[in-house]
Amino acid sequence: MTGSQARRAALTVGGVLAGIAAASGVAVLWAAVSAARRLVTPPSKVWRDARIEAVRDGAVTLTRSVAAALPGRYSLWADEDRKYAKIGRIIAIDERTVTRELIAVEDGPLEAGTFARVSAPFYRDPRELGVPVEDVAVLTPLGPAPAWVVPAEPEAGGKDWAILVHGRNATRWECIRAVPSLRASGFNVLIASYRNDPGAPAAPDGKYSLGDREWEDVDAAVELARDRGAKRVVLMGWSMGGAAVLRTLERTRHRKTIVAAILDSAAVDWVDVIDGQLTAMRIPQPVPFASKLVLASPFWAKAVGLLRPLPIAAMQAEEHAARLRVPVLVLQGDADRTTPVAAARRFAEARPRLVTMIEFPGADHVRLWNADPERYERVIRAWLGDQGLMRRPG
Repeated sequence: MTGSQARRAALTVGGVLAGIAAASGVAVLWAAVSAARRLVTPPSKVWRDARIEAVRDGAVTLTRSVAAALPGRYSLWADEDRKYAKIGRIIAIDERTVTRELIAVEDGPLEAGTFARVSAPFYRDPRELGVPVEDVAVLTPLGPAPAWVVPAEPEAGGKDWAILVHGRNATRWECIRAVPSLRASGFNVLIASYRNDPGAPAAPDGKYSLGDREWEDVDAAVELARDRGAKRVVLMGWSMGGAAVLRTLERTRHRKTIVAAILDSAAVDWVDVIDGQLTAMRIPQPVPFASKLVLASPFWAKAVGLLRPLPIAAMQAEEHAARLRVPVLVLQGDADRTTPVAAARRFAEARPRLVTMIEFPGADHVRLWNADPERYERVIRAWLGDQGLMRRPG
């Protein structure tokens, strides 16, 4: 029995009942339900892990956190997200603080003493790239969801489309970083939203489905691209958006149109992701194990607020790899604390003829572009060229 098969067996309904009983008691069960609910509930508040210590011309000093000390360009949000700035290279760092280049204050002013957070998306609107942008609505099964379309340059032909899907607890902003490399490769780019996003319909239960229902909204975006003349579509997803992309590949109505996929820090294995995230929260076993059983159980999933249980056993690396039918580029940071690099490696190793994996040393979750934007864009363009998917040289 393979590792994936063993984990699948443990996540059957019988395993749910036996596992929870073995996990011993009401306290563990209650903690598992609480942890599972946290995983699938869209956040009502944003976590702030830093404070602005000082602001001077061209620099901002923050209390040191993991996010604040990462190299690269980021956005900085402060004052309950009413203030927004772009920050760059690290100027100075010590045990308590980090001083970074202050590139621009777009909504300000920034003030010392206010709590803040450093976020991976550097852009808020693709128009910042100096490209034409159309605001559109994708007609999903639940209703219209807002999206951006960035058209390819006229000489590209307009037949190739890339559809970008952001991750859990994120927005369309997360995807903008991929526009330059895709547009330079001749693609029209559609940056999608999905259920529970701002401006999009809520899911019937108000919960995330870890990609298992969100894929329907991705498939609706493919339908819009086809209606606009798309002959070939490449899907790209970040984190949970990557899981939605994988489910789309497996269930889509448009198999002849979707020809490839790109995954950035993708949740290719929810068994590993749930273990990693709950362990990072210092939640000890057997709660992480029991929380997966809760999500997979028809009875206990309702206690979490889900209308239907999630097929966690089917959302593992080897299971996704076995169902793969198109080439996939996996972009993964080896310091990712959210989607483990080991799961991405197993996914790639299971289908080496279809999966190309590129690791970014030292990069954290969905911060690959931030860590090395030139390499990030170069890798995407080179891979598209290798797959015969570039309309233009370069």
